[in-house]
Amino acid sequence: MAEVTVTATSPTTTVIAEVDAATVSGVLASTLVTVAADAAAAAASATAAAVSETNAAASAASAAADLATMDNTLTTAISTATAAAANSALGAASSAVSAAASASTAFAASAAAYSATTTYNYPTVVAYTDGNSYRCVGTSVVGENPDDSSNWVRITSNTNDFFVYDDDGDLMPSNNPTYSKTWELDTNLDIMPQ
Repeated sequence: MAEVTVTATSPTTTVIAEVDAATVSGVLASTLVTVAADAAAAAASATAAAVSETNAAASAASAAADLATMDNTLTTAISTATAAAANSALGAASSAVSAAASASTAFAASAAAYSATTTYNYPTVVAYTDGNSYRCVGTSVVGENPDDSSNWVRITSNTNDFFVYDDDGDLMPSNNPTYSKTWELDTNLDIMPQ
């Protein structure tokens, strides 16, 4: 029987033991089995970790794709909402202009006819012979024609309506002409140059 001397040293003690070689072989074999089992467990754990990392990477990629989809959806929603708000604002502005024009026309429609012998003061509104209504912006204004005086401001805007375009795009006389700087109606209600 061969003997083996094993020495173990700690900072304070040195132990020397003599053991049988068969015992040492058995202990070594047992230790190797334990180490091999631990190595297999570590390998299995590493494989599981690798699978977990792969799954984590796939989950991260899926989350990133979901995030990109949500970002695109949010961007589309914001663009749609912005366009709807802009259209709404444009519609409101158009309605406001139309309402202002209607109010001005309604106000001017109730104006008394202009008279050169009447004295006018701010804010009197008159209907003048050119088809427009004017507001007096002066005081004690008498005999000044509203269409060429700085004491009057035109508050309606009649356009040249003696001629209109029909459905075919042809220029035709208007059925009820009211105002033109170039044209007038004669005594037979025919359109004539001024």
